[in-house]
Formats: sequence, structure tokens, C-alpha cells
Amino acid sequence: MRLLVVVFVAAFGVSICTGHQQKRSYWRRRPALIFERMNCDRIKIADLCHCCKDPCDDVECLNNGVCVDGICNCPCGFSGSDCGVDLCAAEFCQNNGTCVPEASEVSCKCEDGFTGDNCEVDLCASEPCQNGGTCVPETGGVSCNCVAGFTGDFCEKDECEPNPCENCGTCSRIEGGFKCTCLDRINGTTCEVIDNIVTSPNYPDNYPGGSIFQFRIPGCAGKQIRIVFDEDFVVQEPDTTQCEQGSSLINDNDDFACPDVLLLESQFFFNAYCGGTAPPTLTSPGDVDVTLSSDDDGIQCKGFKLSYTYVGRFTFNTSYIHYRTFNYSTTSLIIEPLITLRQV
Repeated sequence: MRLLVVVFVAAFGVSICTGHQQKRSYWRRRPALIFERMNCDRIKIADLCHCCKDPCDDVECLNNGVCVDGICNCPCGFSGSDCGVDLCAAEFCQNNGTCVPEASEVSCKCEDGFTGDNCEVDLCASEPCQNGGTCVPETGGVSCNCVAGFTGDFCEKDECEPNPCENCGTCSRIEGGFKCTCLDRINGTTCEVIDNIVTSPNYPDNYPGGSIFQFRIPGCAGKQIRIVFDEDFVVQEPDTTQCEQGSSLINDNDDFACPDVLLLESQFFFNAYCGGTAPPTLTSPGDVDVTLSSDDDGIQCKGFKLSYTYVGRFTFNTSYIHYRTFNYSTTSLIIEPLITLRQV
């Protein structure tokens, strides 16, 4: 029985390959579609006349493309029916960007400091760094190298604005921050420590005679100096032989002279005091020179003690200007080297 089946199949195959039709009734009764339904690969394996052709036999895929069912599957970065189009060949990445193949398309890897689909945006072109800062390209963006005294992502912060220096200190921009330059008798990182007490020499003991002592309270732009005297004030009055607690004398008369005199002088006033009553509180918008002049009559007194602070803001007003004239005894105006009081 098996032999009969084999002979039948062989006879069937020969009828297909040779095209000879055997006129037997059972051939006409079998549907022609039975052959068409047979798997082509199985027929090829049986070497039945090589009846099925591979659809990729006549297809050439370039650039390592792979043919599947007669169609080229292209690697990343290539397209076209035969994978012959190099998508990076157009060099569409600008500013030295690198073309990167991806599935069915390409993208651009940008150099530091550039962005955009085609690396067309220069992040430094808009000059984001302020106050003289330098734009530095970095991965994913830019940064700013700031000049001395400026900080912040875009150098937008001025370390000297607002002025961190107190008591009229001057702010200077330095690498990494700021530095305060303080007025005389003031110190500290931000000029926060002020030695604002001024006294006559030897205070509270008597000041020496026959000389002139001077101290300048430095003014501050935009602010006023407020001077307050201690109540324990004695400067020799005229026509006295001792240091009595009398009335303070503000010399307004041309023919009046104090043997010892305390002078307060600024651009806006010139006042003289002696006696035993402390001068009133004074305010000046500029430097104030404090001078104690004593004669050599052998009578010296305790002198004075004052403190000063910088207050408010100054608006010029002519009411600050006062004029007074003075006559001094020749002994109290002997020219001698000035001694500047720095510490008492």
C-alpha cells in the first residue's frame, strides 16, 4: 500500500513538471486550489521544479540594509527603497553639531553653548552675563565668569550695592566680594566699630598750656555729623585765675578774647567756646575741625569730652551758615606745630 502512494505522488509530480496531462477522471475531480495552498518552502524542499522564487533575490539593499519580503529595512541614518539615502549627508547640524542617526530619523548633538533642533541657537549671543561678565559655554547651557565684586548666575548682584560699609565706609569691589575702607578711628569688616569719643589731652586731668591741639571729624557724603558734648566741660574763661564752673561763652564780640578757647569749625559754621557750660549739640554736613588753644599763663582746666555719630541725609540749607569774628590774645595764637589727636 505504501509503495502505491509513493508511485502516485511521483506520477503527480511528473505531471506538474512536464506539463503532460494524464487524462484520468480523478484529476478532474480534485480541486486545482489544493496545489496552490501548498507551502512554497515545502515544495522547494522537495525540489519540485523550483516553483517558488525568493522575493529578495533581485533586491539590493545598500549601506547594510536587510531585505525582508522584498523590502529593504534600512539601518539608522539611512532611507530610500534601497537604503541609498544618507540622512546625515546634508550636514544640517550647524555650529559644529554632530549628526546622530536614530530610528527612522536623525538628530543633532550640539557643541557646548548651542541648542536647537539644528544647533542653530548660540546661547552666548544674547549676552546673558551682566556687569562685564564673560559668557562661558558649558554642557547643556552657559555660565558667567564675573568681574571682581559681582556675583550671581548672571553677575547681576553688585556686592557694593547697596553699600555694605557702615559709618561712611567706602566699598571697593574685589575678587570674590568687597572690601570696606573706613574713615579715621573706624574699623571692622564693614566699618561697624567706631571710636567716636574725642577728648582734650589728659582728660579728665587738665590739658597742657601754651599749645594748640587739633582733631578733624571726617564728614560723610550724604550724611551729617552730630556732635554731643559731655556736661563735664571746663575751658578757662577770660579774666579768671582758676577753673571755675561759670557760663559757657560763645564769642560774638570783636573785642572779646578767651585765654583758652575751644573752636569748632566747618564749612558752615565757626564757633568758639570757653567757660564751664558744655556747648549745645551741633550738626554739620561736612568735616568739623575741633581745636583747643591754650595760652601759657599757667592756668589749665579739665577741658572737654565729645562724641559724634553719622546721621540722616543732608539737604543743603543756607541756615547752616553762621559767621562769627574773634579776637585772640597774641599769646594764644603763637604758631606751633599742630598735634593731631588720634587716640586719647
